[in-house]
Amino acid sequence: MVDPGSESFGAANSSSAQMVRENFKAVKTYSVASSKPPIVSFVTFMSVVKKMLNGYFDVLSIEKPMSIDVGALRFWVDMAQMGGRVSPYAKGYMSSYFPAFLNAYLEKDKARVGRIVQAAYEEGAFKAVIDANSLYPFAMAEGWMPTGELYTLKTSEECRSTINAMMCRNCQSERTICWNHRASNPQGVSRPFAIIIVKGLKITDWAKKKLRAQMGRKLKSDKHGLQYTLENVRDMRYRLDRVWEDDGLEAYTNIDLYWMLRHGFYVEEYVGGFGWKTTNALSTLIYGGYNMRLEAKKEGNQCLQQTLKLFLNGLFGVQSQKVIRSVEIVTSLPPELKDCGPDSPGLIAHLTSNHKKKMDSRFSVKDIVHLGNGQSLVKCSIAKELAEGLKGYSPHHMGAAVLSWSRHVMNLVMMELEPEECTYTDTDSLAIFGPTYKELCTSSSLMGNALGQYKNDYGDYFKSPGSDPIVLFSAIGAKKVKLHVVADYTGEVYISNTYKGWMGQGTDLDGRKFSFSKLAYDQSLSLLEAFYLGSPNEHLGTRWLRSCDIGVQIQHNVLFSPDSSTYLGYCKGFTNSSPPGDLDGFVSYVVPYGSHYDEDEVIIPSPSRHYVTNKILGYTMPDRWSEVIEERGIPTFERMKEFLSSYYQIEENLHYAPTSVEEKEEYQEINAIFDRNE
Repeated sequence: MVDPGSESFGAANSSSAQMVRENFKAVKTYSVASSKPPIVSFVTFMSVVKKMLNGYFDVLSIEKPMSIDVGALRFWVDMAQMGGRVSPYAKGYMSSYFPAFLNAYLEKDKARVGRIVQAAYEEGAFKAVIDANSLYPFAMAEGWMPTGELYTLKTSEECRSTINAMMCRNCQSERTICWNHRASNPQGVSRPFAIIIVKGLKITDWAKKKLRAQMGRKLKSDKHGLQYTLENVRDMRYRLDRVWEDDGLEAYTNIDLYWMLRHGFYVEEYVGGFGWKTTNALSTLIYGGYNMRLEAKKEGNQCLQQTLKLFLNGLFGVQSQKVIRSVEIVTSLPPELKDCGPDSPGLIAHLTSNHKKKMDSRFSVKDIVHLGNGQSLVKCSIAKELAEGLKGYSPHHMGAAVLSWSRHVMNLVMMELEPEECTYTDTDSLAIFGPTYKELCTSSSLMGNALGQYKNDYGDYFKSPGSDPIVLFSAIGAKKVKLHVVADYTGEVYISNTYKGWMGQGTDLDGRKFSFSKLAYDQSLSLLEAFYLGSPNEHLGTRWLRSCDIGVQIQHNVLFSPDSSTYLGYCKGFTNSSPPGDLDGFVSYVVPYGSHYDEDEVIIPSPSRHYVTNKILGYTMPDRWSEVIEERGIPTFERMKEFLSSYYQIEENLHYAPTSVEEKEEYQEINAIFDRNE
């Protein structure tokens, strides 16, 4: 273990801080002076972060983490390296105070809106979204990182011991990593990190009665990735692929297996595993950069504090990068090679001879495009199993550790809650009900602005002193697809939209640009359609295409037809329930695949599927859903559209207004031309 109080650690802290300052100056100068695209500046900065990390280990005089050079082991590391948890546990939510809030808002009575919000807060009839401050940096600073030498786990007893090392009653009661287990503590107790291969990972019947799928399963296929389900792996694979793989081998970190076993999973066989000696080597580097960021924030240096934020989060990225296995080369080919095919030995010989820094004989040519200036654009790639020898891998086990420790930090809060107390979780945030939020706010060690503490995710959107904004209505379509109506005691209101993959219509049919308010209105409307109708209606949008022969092409007014399976195909059905502490409110929980419920518990049955020759064409919400909306007093879809129109002031803010006299004159000239043509 590296002692944060030692002279070498202090020297590393001082040197790393100096490296941050010096390299920031260089990056800032480059970014301001360079005319290159932002992505080039970003890549340049990430290379600086990587060099700073290597330099930091040199200053510490300890061996830097190396990538695994055994293909079989790296396969299991990649399988165990799961991304952040993102999962909807409810389809929608409404506080019992929301109908009154909506009436007051549409009547433009801000004072009454504020009083209603205050009453909802006092009664606990609301939701709040809490967000972990700099989750990945906190995981690197306080989690024990696998920077040391590799070792093997040969027996099931060794595997179990590595898993059980994550158990701590203090961490459990404090709902965060306790001081005794923090890597920044000079006398802290280290914890192991290992990849464990298991066979027959299954879930018990009592766990299947839980309301939500809390744990992720990762298949060996990249097609489906992380799945949050209560199914056993055989059932899950059958549902997704209709193919059963007989070996049944899976790989997880000891941290993830600890939480799985605590909540109802069991392992039929531990095949074995491998781990690394863990140290607190990154702790001082993270806290040094984080403290510099706080100073920059106090000084109002927005550019520096954003750069340091990128630096802190980039430390995770450079330790989990995957090899880029393709290159594009612009070259002048000899006339005799102009018409040759991609497999021509002469073409490969020419490229490897004239572009040694980019490729060698292990590459193959995938595509050739001859440009108008006489040059040629050649796309080359290298097989995955050969790429490591050419470019080398990042230490993926470090990336896997950061992600596992991040989930551990979130689990210490989430997994201690009752299943009904959480409606949505993202990588670093939780949507929880009012009574739970007020309870958590009593913990000064858990809630605050320090690294790894939690705060109200919408606090920065409201500027009134003492504002503690709450959520009164939510429409959740799927992962990364949600709308929250947020308000505070002053009567201020904010609509928060998240819609990954949504494309809006940027211009009208006459080519005039829509305003940001119009685009946000359309996005909110699509989210409400997903809630009320099951999926958004068809809508016009803008599509960006990129290819070698045409470059970047922008298509306006493209008709998009959202696939309903995205919004309804991820679960068995939904419930008709009331939130904890708010019997007159409404929440519809997701019933995950694999769960065991009596039929009378699932008031709203699974969405119906439409099949044509065994292919699912779409899902529809059952008629019972519309009946529930009416019975529970949820505002109608038309009433919510009225709310959106008022909030975005859509009639007044339909288009971007001309920004100058010259632009107005230009519009007038263009309109005059069209008038004459008519």
